[in-house]
Amino acid sequence: DLPLHAKILSHLFWPPFKENNLKFPKEIQKYADIYSKRYTTLKPSRKLQWLPYLGNVSLTVELEDRTLTFDDLTPLQAIILYRFEEKDHWELNELANELEVTSSLVKRGIVFWMNKGVMKEISKDVFKILENKEEISVDIEEEENQTIEEVDESNTIQDSKDQKMEKMRIYWTFISNMVTNLGGMTIERIHQMLQVCLPDYKSHLEQLASFLELMVQENKLELNDIVYHLSVIFHYVTKYFY
Repeated sequence: DLPLHAKILSHLFWPPFKENNLKFPKEIQKYADIYSKRYTTLKPSRKLQWLPYLGNVSLTVELEDRTLTFDDLTPLQAIILYRFEEKDHWELNELANELEVTSSLVKRGIVFWMNKGVMKEISKDVFKILENKEEISVDIEEEENQTIEEVDESNTIQDSKDQKMEKMRIYWTFISNMVTNLGGMTIERIHQMLQVCLPDYKSHLEQLASFLELMVQENKLELNDIVYHLSVIFHYVTKYFY
């Protein structure tokens, strides 16, 4: 039984994804390779291309004085923590280079673990795992919380939004087909249909609203009153292309 579950998306029916260099840790890559070989055995004419930056991770973190369980982590959050098994501490830019992602994305992941009491900053942009809970004075704690809040708000909000929008794109083909076939839908109806037809759809209505707004900005959808329609321009280009 492999410790990963794959959602297989055909390039014929799903939109292209933004390029990202994030890679699985070696232990997970080993299982991904096994999965790929088994898949190719069943479907010799097809080949899997893994997207490690998409998905969700459940993780149990065993520290010296406590065990913590986390569900619905992002792959980047899990991979950042995993890399601390290799070294006692990491410098921010060094870790970002190792993971081949931006330092702001890595900082956001580290801030998540700092807020959970799993990591701490031991010097400027150098971080380590907190194996034991430490007593921190109120002043230091307030200063760290303020720093974390500033970093999270000023450097990483846009990265977070981009990640969420990228994950929403996997539903675009389904949404566009619904809107085309049904002649227009409200956001509530789209949300309901996604929940009914796609068991893995876990987004909130607010996230869907942001994504649909992005599709309007990209001229893929039109919003008339409260009803979304496929954009006339996009519909024409799509029909012409095919």
